[in-house]
Amino acid sequence: GAPVVDIVRIDPLRLRVEVPERESHNIRTGQSVRVTVEGDANSYLGYIKRLSPTISEQNRVQAVEADVRNNGRLRPGAFVKAEIVTNQTNTAVTVPPNAIVTFAGIEKVIVVENGLAAEKTVTTGRRGTDWVEIKSGVNLGQTVIVDPGNLQSGQPVVEN
Repeated sequence: GAPVVDIVRIDPLRLRVEVPERESHNIRTGQSVRVTVEGDANSYLGYIKRLSPTISEQNRVQAVEADVRNNGRLRPGAFVKAEIVTNQTNTAVTVPPNAIVTFAGIEKVIVVENGLAAEKTVTTGRRGTDWVEIKSGVNLGQTVIVDPGNLQSGQPVVEN
């Protein structure tokens, strides 16, 4: 009685993810999901189709299912990274993740003020793969140093 063949539908592909309880109140059927696979430069778009009505007592997550359009490059069973847009704002200050320096649990960035480096404590918000939202501490238009290394406040900086 062992099966000889498994038939699998691959377009759309059914994505199953678990959302932490603290984010579950932001998830709705129909929201978009962007899926990426390590080693593949493409991203794939999907939409949430089903939500578990309960939170798992064991690991405090909500099961979410989405259908993802597949051009044949995604494979069933593959590990993917899924981003669900839960909140959109018209404007936000963002910086690359490598602009943020964390020391003793305090997040800071180095900005340029009058040709000198200046350390600013920041409050971060949402995070993407190549950006971090800055809720406070840096204003739109300020020059932030990426990969500041050991640069200290007061050291001269030449902008390129």
